Amino acid sequence: SSSLTVGLLHAFYLYRGRKVSRERLAREACRVEIDILGKPIGKQDQYIASYGGLKHIIFSPRDKVHVRELALPAYQRKRLAGSLMLVYTGISRKAEDILADQKKKIPQSRPLLLAMKQQVLELKRALESGNLELLGHLLHQAWENKKRLSDNISNPEIDALYYDCIKNGALGGKICGAGGGGFLLLYCPPEKQERLRGVLGKSRELSFDFADGGTEVILQAQDG
Repeated sequence: SSSLTVGLLHAFYLYRGRKVSRERLAREACRVEIDILGKPIGKQDQYIASYGGLKHIIFSPRDKVHVRELALPAYQRKRLAGSLMLVYTGISRKAEDILADQKKKIPQSRPLLLAMKQQVLELKRALESGNLELLGHLLHQAWENKKRLSDNISNPEIDALYYDCIKNGALGGKICGAGGGGFLLLYCPPEKQERLRGVLGKSRELSFDFADGGTEVILQAQDG
């Protein structure tokens, strides 16, 4: 994954005694995956893995990338983290095949992609205004749109799991990454989460929190 690429680059640079910027780590990770390995992917994963936190990332023409911090106070971030759940679908998949199909269909999907781009600004406003309930509904809309980009993004098993979650307290959610399996990120108000956990079973939920610092080295060996 792009997180692994960013982390490896970071470790290699530190091994050679060099400290480089987060922008450089993200840019070079994109070069490794897209230009050298020819992966049919975007750049968002590399940049958020490098920078961390809650960011609004703008990808402009001519490879310009602007990373901006979302202005959320600490209590709002805590409230947001407490309203999100990460649920395993039980399905593993090869993201590359799904992304290749999605990329092939970009010309016919352009209106839908532009609508999804507009949702980013709506989501940003919802977060910064503290309207987390709207965030849940926007996630639902984003998921419905994302499924239309490729027939391989969802399947009957994922759809059944998702709508079970909606029926039992979640307001919305979407698959993480390319789709086809992996994890669902759900918005569920804290007071409804126990009901949802009762339906899912504990083994399906993965606890997580926001990582503000992005890529970091947690252990560095000393010479001698």
